[in-house]
Amino acid sequence: MQRCSRWPVRNAGYDQQAFQRAEKGVVAGREQGRSFNLASAEDIILHKLYWYRIWGGNSERQWNDVRGVLKVQGNVLDLEYMHRW
Repeated sequence: MQRCSRWPVRNAGYDQQAFQRAEKGVVAGREQGRSFNLASAEDIILHKLYWYRIWGGNSERQWNDVRGVLKVQGNVLDLEYMHRW
């Protein structure tokens, strides 16, 4: 099992693919040079929808987050990837 930051990555196909799709970033400022992984917009939406469903479709926070990502990234999202998962 690999670890992504503090979250374990299971051996499930989706988790492995989401981990591989994460973009690498480097912190500026005080912790300059420290690297981190940033989930793709598609995977953020998929995770938010998962949590929305877990909460029985009653999580306004998750739904608003999904809408926000769609508003900003909607034109460049990999819809085929999202439909697959």
